[in-house]
Formats: sequence, structure tokens, C-alpha cells
Amino acid sequence: MRFGLLFTAALVLAGCSRSPEPAATKNTGSTAGEVPDRPQLPAKIPADVPAYPGATLVGTFAAPGNGADGQPGASQFEFSTPDPPAKVMDFYHHLLEQPGMRLALHTTTSDGGMFVAEDDTAHRTVNIIVEKGTDGTSIRVTLRPKRVEGRR
Repeated sequence: MRFGLLFTAALVLAGCSRSPEPAATKNTGSTAGEVPDRPQLPAKIPADVPAYPGATLVGTFAAPGNGADGQPGASQFEFSTPDPPAKVMDFYHHLLEQPGMRLALHTTTSDGGMFVAEDDTAHRTVNIIVEKGTDGTSIRVTLRPKRVEGRR
């Protein structure tokens, strides 16, 4: 029994002392799955993105749609503002209650909150997350097309 414990401990220590061998990689020439270090920000925010007034665009992300059913993909825009989360939440609450919009979810915390709304005019779902950060308030606006009836 004592020998078994010593042998197991020796194996564990031997395994920890070796540096791992590099994983084999194969260059296929494809960029699929690669994420650039710092994506290029658009020069102008698209007009249909509900941006908070005076906020700075700090990041974007877009996912292509499902080519099988012809649906476009989702996109996300991240903004930053020095304004407090409560002021940002108030702006989006009023914006998402305009005609053509249906507020489906609204949660509020002391540090921000979230909205989910159906934009019937543009046939999309709008998701907005507001969070207090170390340098102000972070705003993430995600736009996702609504599924067209009759398509799977």
C-alpha cells in the first residue's frame, strides 16, 4: 500500500515537472474560426442601430445568417458613455416604447439592466444590456432578425 502511494506521488510529480509539448497544427489556409486581434470599427454607425446619444462605439460583432433559409445574421454594437446607467436605461426605455416596438422584457438593477424588444417595423429583435463599468457605462445593442413565418 505504501509503495503504491509513493509510486502514484512520483508519477504525479513527474507529470508536473515536464513542460507540455506543443500541439500539432495544420495550416489549411482557411480563416474560419479565427478572430482578429482588434476588428476594424465602422467609420459610421448604421442608421438603424439605436445608439445612445454621445456614446462612443468601442466594438462590433456580426454573425452571418443561416444560408440554408436565407435569414440574415445578428449584429452587436458596444458603446461606452460617461453617463450613469440610470440615465442610459431611461433613454432606451422611452425609445423601445415607440410605435412599432413591443417591449418584451425589462429588468433593472442598481448597475444597469436589460431590455428585449420586438421591432415589428424592421422585423427584428433588439436586445440592449446596460452595465456600470470602471470607466462609465457600457451599452451592448444586439440586433437579430425575426424568423419569417413559414420558414424553418
